[in-house]
Amino acid sequence: MTARVVEMTMAWWRGEHAMVLAWLTALGCRVEGPTSHVWVVTGLLGSRHGLAAGIEPITLAAQLGLILAGGWWPQVFPRLIEAAARAWKAAQEQEKIGALSTVSGRRRGPAR
Repeated sequence: MTARVVEMTMAWWRGEHAMVLAWLTALGCRVEGPTSHVWVVTGLLGSRHGLAAGIEPITLAAQLGLILAGGWWPQVFPRLIEAAARAWKAAQEQEKIGALSTVSGRRRGPAR
């Protein structure tokens, strides 16, 4: 389940909000919004959380953990923050390589 939460964390970061909100709804959460780029999600244990469009992945992973497991999320997902940090770093490196590998519209190999 940790891998799925990290997958949804990165999807949100990429702007795929509808997919993440549909996933949360399918799990039984209630979603309201957006209001000023913030969605209010009532978690599985009844707590309400705001998910902002521009939230960074580490904070978002913790938010999703809270939505799914309440205050017990560190016990339910003990490696969530570590896994989200690795995924975010990998995504940033890919983004950096992609930006460095285009010159005048032509693709080049990774920067050395």
